[in-house]
Amino acid sequence: MEVVGPRRKELVMKPGRVTALVIGCLVVIPSLGLLVGGGALGLVHAFGRGDDGYYDATLDRLESSTVAVTAEDVTFATDPGTADWLLDTLDADVRLRVTNVDRDRDVFIGVGRETDVDDYLDGVAHDVVSELDGTTAVYSPRSGSAAVAPPTEQTFWVSSADGPGTQELNWEATSGRWTAVVMNADGTPGVASDVNVGVKADFVLPLALIMLGVGLVFAIVGVALIVFGSSGPRVDALDDVSDEVSDHVSGDPGARSPGGGALGDEPAAEWAAPAGTDVADVAERAGAGS
Repeated sequence: MEVVGPRRKELVMKPGRVTALVIGCLVVIPSLGLLVGGGALGLVHAFGRGDDGYYDATLDRLESSTVAVTAEDVTFATDPGTADWLLDTLDADVRLRVTNVDRDRDVFIGVGRETDVDDYLDGVAHDVVSELDGTTAVYSPRSGSAAVAPPTEQTFWVSSADGPGTQELNWEATSGRWTAVVMNADGTPGVASDVNVGVKADFVLPLALIMLGVGLVFAIVGVALIVFGSSGPRVDALDDVSDEVSDHVSGDPGARSPGGGALGDEPAAEWAAPAGTDVADVAERAGAGS
């Protein structure tokens, strides 16, 4: 006689599928970032460049009552720990176009090492562009005297341009800490200039394609793992338990009793009915069931 009690069926996922589902989710998340970032770079490359290949922006007019306006590490510096080959490999070109508001005064623009520019303007009043609020420069003033030697007489500039009207400076960015300076060519106070900043970076499109390719591969792998983990047959968590119980109750010769022997070999004393059990009633039910 086999006695099987009622039970609720409970299906669970196999451990391997759970692992695949978790790994798939972890892979899909960074793939989305790569796809979005690569797509954004691709759009910038396609629609953000001028006909000359430069990404440029025109700043609001730079004005200062001092002798110079400088832009230090905000835009033109690399971190000291950055490997020299990294920035050099990116092959980025910087273009600065400056037009003096006073057409009768020559304008000067130059790029020099931060330490050299600091020494040149040490003790001289000037304004430092500490950050950009959109296209508006936010200044951090430096106090000092109003006299300085003309910038055109200095020899530390790695790139410079001066003269009337609009002056253009082209500089291939290299590793180091650099400062850009806008002044009157004669070094007199009162700077007012319109500035256009352009950057030409040939690595933007290859970087966008790499990000899109890697992101697509990650997305495919992640989705495949998620589909594998969330689909397929489930395992009944109680199947094994119910089979074992059925074997014991049905008197399977291979089943073992709590005492360790075969169920049929157990002494009658070990299978005595609990105290208070109506033995006649149990016998009658057993006979009716058989």
